[in-house]
Amino acid sequence: MLNKSNNRTFLFVVMCIVILMTHSLSAQLKREGLIFSEVYLNRNEPAKSWIEIYNPTNTKLTLEKFRSSNVLTTNILPQEINDKGGIEITPGESIILCADKTKFNFSSNAKIKQVSDMSCFGKGGFFSMKTKEMGEEGADIFRYGNPEATLSLGDRLGNFVVPFSTDSISYSRMIGNIPGERFQTNFIKTEPTPGSYNSKGGQNE
Repeated sequence: MLNKSNNRTFLFVVMCIVILMTHSLSAQLKREGLIFSEVYLNRNEPAKSWIEIYNPTNTKLTLEKFRSSNVLTTNILPQEINDKGGIEITPGESIILCADKTKFNFSSNAKIKQVSDMSCFGKGGFFSMKTKEMGEEGADIFRYGNPEATLSLGDRLGNFVVPFSTDSISYSRMIGNIPGERFQTNFIKTEPTPGSYNSKGGQNE
């Protein structure tokens, strides 16, 4: 009788722990805001690098801050963009941030903004951004290059690290289809289509 009682208590405790862990995980994964949707980081020719940012919501959003871990500032957006309060992105729209407009050689109808500090890679690191008037749920981040360079972020972001691009290969984010849930930082190798993430669609998680 005592053993059965102990077993029930143990099972109850385990169930409580599982529920708490699941709730905590759901809270961490739920988010709204802009996302990094396609990445082309060319370490051999950094000036050719670019990153696509996509608005998956039904609301106009503003990219307020954009950061590289290899530049000692929390915002590498050009001053003229900061003076305007950021870059507005309409629902379903993508914009392109590139290291050098003159080296951007892909066809795109998206807005293209030059961010020269994007070319500062090191052996690896992370890029992050913040959606205006949102807290952590409006932040997005991905690791790239050498995994050791961002090992401390592994617990929060997972093990996936975007490789440096070679030739014309880019990396597109895999997307989920549950509104309000976080778009995981997993990317797949693709042919570059900057500015077309909405029609390209990625793949379900």
